[in-house]
Amino acid sequence: MSWLYDPVTKIWGRALPQEALHTVRSCAGYSVSPYKGFRIISVNNNYCNKDNYWLLLNATDPCGTLQWLISELQNAEDNNEKVHLLLHLPPGEAGCLMVWSHNFYDIINRYENTVVNQFYGHSHRDWFELFYDTRDFQRPINFGFVAPAVTSIDRTNPVYRIYTVDGNYEGSSWAVIDYTNYFLNLTEANLQEKATWTYAYNPKWYVTLNTDSYSCEDNSIYQLTKTAEH
Repeated sequence: MSWLYDPVTKIWGRALPQEALHTVRSCAGYSVSPYKGFRIISVNNNYCNKDNYWLLLNATDPCGTLQWLISELQNAEDNNEKVHLLLHLPPGEAGCLMVWSHNFYDIINRYENTVVNQFYGHSHRDWFELFYDTRDFQRPINFGFVAPAVTSIDRTNPVYRIYTVDGNYEGSSWAVIDYTNYFLNLTEANLQEKATWTYAYNPKWYVTLNTDSYSCEDNSIYQLTKTAEH
């Protein structure tokens, strides 16, 4: 994959520290700590993509990505760091291999006190995943945001999102406390030959993104579901 990862390393090298680039070059992932007590880990989980036919040759943790993730999370736990995970395909989604998803769930389950939030794309849709304890399906343990896309496919307008995160201070949770979506009405933009981004929504108007317990999200989802039924 050097034909792809080498130029990616060169481009990402403008923003990433030198010590993070060796894993970009080998497996297109990286781990950085922009602030003390906080770490961002980007995982190339196209290794779970059902359309990746190279997985027919090796579907058992190709490139050792999950093993690398475990190592990074263990180091983060040892150093009392909170972690944001960046991935492409949401685990459990139809396009992600089930065996990879199961292994990933086990990792999140083990490091539930280290991984604060997860961020995904791929689907071009606006949704989320609430992760539950693999041994106690009544106990929510983590939250994954699946953001819509700027790419206008499937008759959707472009959307971008700004997250608000608990900030850089002693004892920060580093959890997402809110986000805001903005969209571009393509019909109007084409008619006016001008792009105007418009506020769409932020979830604090609907649910409480609590930084202390995922049980609040679980309860909010239940309440939203009951409201939708009526």
